[in-house]
Order: sequence, then structure tokens, then C-alpha cells
Amino acid sequence: MRSPNRVIGLLVALVAGLFLLLAVVTVPPAAKGLIGEKIDRNALLSTAQHFAGPQQTHDGWLLINFWASWCPPCRAEMPQLNALMTARTWPAPFSLLTLSQDQVPETLQAYWKKNDFTMDGRIDPEQTLSQSLGIDTFPTTLLIAPDNTVRWIGFTAEDWTNLDVMARIAKEMNQ
Repeated sequence: MRSPNRVIGLLVALVAGLFLLLAVVTVPPAAKGLIGEKIDRNALLSTAQHFAGPQQTHDGWLLINFWASWCPPCRAEMPQLNALMTARTWPAPFSLLTLSQDQVPETLQAYWKKNDFTMDGRIDPEQTLSQSLGIDTFPTTLLIAPDNTVRWIGFTAEDWTNLDVMARIAKEMNQ
């Protein structure tokens, strides 16, 4: 038979867990308000420090992935992001920028080399860019139109080579 203290402890833990789940589910990320807003692409690219991969100009459509090496879902989606650019023919010029929230570029360079990533890897060690855009959830991915308008935001890790995800990106590009 369970002691009354143990039962009360379990009930308290259950209620606390439900409140936490409710808070996570009902509080939208701050960046949600970015859809339809314009970002300053030049300021973003000049602030982010390049650490690995080909440094690109990122004209045209741009997918920016805000991530961190300490984030397991972020690390899980990186191989798919790397494969995304060659997974299909895109209807318009399209590039990918990964923007790490880490503070040590050498750690990220080793991670890039180990995984043979070919993406433009940049770092925002002070989180200046993510904070200015209200991005407080990782991974967060923004799809930016050529006119610098945020067209789509993803707040979870995706399988970027999934046909439905690629179709969603292509649909935005065709609108």
C-alpha cells in the first residue's frame, strides 16, 4: 500500500507537469509576429560571423535556420538541411544559412568537418540577431522572400528532405 505522502507527491508532480505542458502548448514563440514583416538581410549577413562552408551572398529566397549545438532537435535536423538544397530543383534561386547560437566557432568547425556539411555556417555568439527578431525557441527556421519579407516560420525540427516540407517551401516560392 502506498503511503499518503507518496500519493500526494505524485499528484503534485502530475499537476505541475500538466501546468508546464499547458504553458508550452499555449504560449506562442515571440517570433510568430514576424510573418509578413521585412528583415534587414544585409544587416543580418554582416552581423553573423562565418565559421564554415561556402560563404554565400544569399540573394533570392533564403532559408535561415537558427540552431545551437547543445539542442538535440537542432543537431538531428542538420543532415536533412544539408541535403535540402540538392534534394530537388527549386522554382527560384534559393539558399540556406545556418545561424548558430553557440559561442565557440572552433567547436562548430569540427562538427561541420565531421559531418561533411556544405552549408553556409555562421555564428551569432551574443545572440544579437535571434534576440532582435524575437527568436527564443530553437530550432527556428525562417523562409525569407527576395523582397526580405518573412513568408514562413518553423518552430520545430523538420525532416527537410520530406516531400511535404519541400512542397511547402516551393508553394511559398510560387505565390
